[in-house]
Amino acid sequence: MQHEGRRYIMQRRITKQRQINMFTQTEYRYSGIITNDRRKKATGAYIIDFYNHRASSERNFEYLNQDFASHQMPFAKMNHNATYLTTTALLHNIFEWVKNELYGLVPWLGSVNMRAKRFRFRFAMVAARWRKRARTHILELFHPQNSYEMLAPS
Repeated sequence: MQHEGRRYIMQRRITKQRQINMFTQTEYRYSGIITNDRRKKATGAYIIDFYNHRASSERNFEYLNQDFASHQMPFAKMNHNATYLTTTALLHNIFEWVKNELYGLVPWLGSVNMRAKRFRFRFAMVAARWRKRARTHILELFHPQNSYEMLAPS
């Protein structure tokens, strides 16, 4: 449907439980999208698919907010905050690369889908101490599965 230069795309899906909604008195779930995209190729299915992909990219922002504290802007100036957000996005990409590289080497690391907090507690924040034995310094790591030796170059 079009009105005043905008397109209204409505979608109706049947609910899994087939339970009747109190307001609509039907067993369908309705959702709608308002857009100004009037191209010929922009069919209703194309626009719904486009908005579904957009929602999946919004999850990346949620991930940055929760794991990299980008929900609290640290500076008063916008250009400083833009630099901060760009840096956290770069750190997120580096973190994903490190997880993928370590996944095959360290069996206790868990899945590749782990969050940053879990990674910090399982891998980065491990108690350690330096001991001096036979005029050499040795780093002792206190971890239940001491597989850090796998990461050392041979």
